[in-house]
Amino acid sequence: MIRYRRFLDLGWKATVMFVVTVQFGVAQASGEVLPDTTLAARASSSPSGDEAGEIVVTARGEHRVGHDLSASVGAISGDDIRMRPLLRTSELAEAVPGLIAVQHSGGGKAARYYIRGYNLDHGTDFSISLDGVPMNLPTHAHGQGYLDLNGLIPETIDRIDYRKGPYSPADGDFSFIAAASMRTADRVDRSFVTLEGGSYDFRRIAGVTSVSAGGGDLLLAGDFSASNGPWQLPEELRHYAGFAKYSTDTAWGTLHASLSVYDATWRPTEQIPVRAMGSLGLTATGGDGWEGAVRLRHVGPRPLIEDNSVRRPSTTVVNLRFAKHFARLEIAADLLNLFNTRRADADYFYASRLPGEPLEGVDGVHSRPVESRQLRVSGRIYL
Repeated sequence: MIRYRRFLDLGWKATVMFVVTVQFGVAQASGEVLPDTTLAARASSSPSGDEAGEIVVTARGEHRVGHDLSASVGAISGDDIRMRPLLRTSELAEAVPGLIAVQHSGGGKAARYYIRGYNLDHGTDFSISLDGVPMNLPTHAHGQGYLDLNGLIPETIDRIDYRKGPYSPADGDFSFIAAASMRTADRVDRSFVTLEGGSYDFRRIAGVTSVSAGGGDLLLAGDFSASNGPWQLPEELRHYAGFAKYSTDTAWGTLHASLSVYDATWRPTEQIPVRAMGSLGLTATGGDGWEGAVRLRHVGPRPLIEDNSVRRPSTTVVNLRFAKHFARLEIAADLLNLFNTRRADADYFYASRLPGEPLEGVDGVHSRPVESRQLRVSGRIYL
């Protein structure tokens, strides 16, 4: 068996990024008192004197008439990010409605992106910024606008704003089809450590904490994961990521300084996993600490030849996530490709039919899993 690695051109990657940003604000005039209309203020001023307790409101910003110019502009935050079952880090981008991120050459390579039927390659026409810093590489041996999100730590992402449609000068280069802006959290309310394990030797440990320092907040996060993947030749993916962010208020606004470090080694597999082109997600939260999420991804049949006499069958993939919260512990389970859906490889074999294969019904001759069925279990400890 031939063993090979791409250290110089593909299989090894190290990235270091340092960012400093300032958000300007308008100070309140001296002596001006603004009415406090928050739920907490109304509860505390209630004549009954009873403690209202903590009130948590979660909702999606779907009705943004007068704020956004189009319905194709929006934002995702909260449970829509936290409860997504992720097969790989780059699937964070799939929070954008209608966007698909797929892997085709190992877990350390940048994903390929598809949105609204457009093939965006590795980010040529889809730009993403992290805390205001463009992530697309202007020049790269594999393609212009190369967008590698593998160095992100999902637990640090607090909000994703997106825009789909014609190019906007505000989004800059590589945003002809769509653009997204990811924002990291300034701090976490409770420190935690996440442990995950699953099929194909998958294991992951990640931790996030924040402390007060110098009048501001320091956020620290680390992530290590490894996997051999569903390949005959083990992928031997080793992924390391670190993130630090300092935030403090100044007389001119809020100062953010962040440092991101990422390194990965793997064996490229040159496989092409088939992914669904449409998706539907649902998240439910129970009053006793239970949470659940389901995501369905579907691609309908399409003609393989012009007269439509041969069509590729439709495929639906189901991913599930369940979580149970205790006082200082969260246990979660991800079921990926629950029904072990398989898909015909007629795209590859129809044009060059092998000897002995039937002239009709070639769709079902060759098939393979869309993605191998996997089970992953994780535990998060709040410190």
